[in-house]
Amino acid sequence: MKNVIQRILIAVVCCATVSAEEPVDYSGPQPGERLPRLEVVDAFDLDDEKPHDLVARIGEKPSILVVIHDILSNKSDEPSLGLAYVLTHYAAARKDTGLVRNVVFLTDDLAATKAFLTKVRRALPKQATPIAISTDGLEGPGSWGFNRNLRMTIVISDEGRAVANFALQQPSVNVDAPKILQELVRVIGGDVPKLRDLDFPYYVGKPQTTGE
Repeated sequence: MKNVIQRILIAVVCCATVSAEEPVDYSGPQPGERLPRLEVVDAFDLDDEKPHDLVARIGEKPSILVVIHDILSNKSDEPSLGLAYVLTHYAAARKDTGLVRNVVFLTDDLAATKAFLTKVRRALPKQATPIAISTDGLEGPGSWGFNRNLRMTIVISDEGRAVANFALQQPSVNVDAPKILQELVRVIGGDVPKLRDLDFPYYVGKPQTTGE
């Protein structure tokens, strides 16, 4: 009887431990998986460009892919845009390593998303960062396994396979950028930059300089 009670108590403790853990969100290829085909169109192409496979353009190069989900449902999504801005600008500074950077939007209205992105273009990543829109709707291609309930999916890859994956419901530059940059540096080498050293005060909380 004593052994039975002990087993019950152990089971209760184990259940409590499991239930206390935060659920893990998954979205996109997990580490070790190959990147599937991803058809996109240029977000700012004025003509009707034919879709192209973004993964084929990345090839075997090291890459950071920033995916923003359903921007039309939250047009003031500054956290997602801010994180994309910081990550791609750092990636641009490391292009000598062969690092490829891309931003892709998932949407159910291609035309409306193009119009919106054109309107807010000044707030989007610059430094010649390719910005595209998936042609496969809000969930993207099924082979990618995107989670439509999230705000962002960020995939770092090398040699055609995912190395790190970040599925974000509430993106934050201060919370998420250091972790993502750490994984990126594991691939391309170098030192992990400090947020205070990145010249993006609007997004990382540094005080604006007044010139005084």
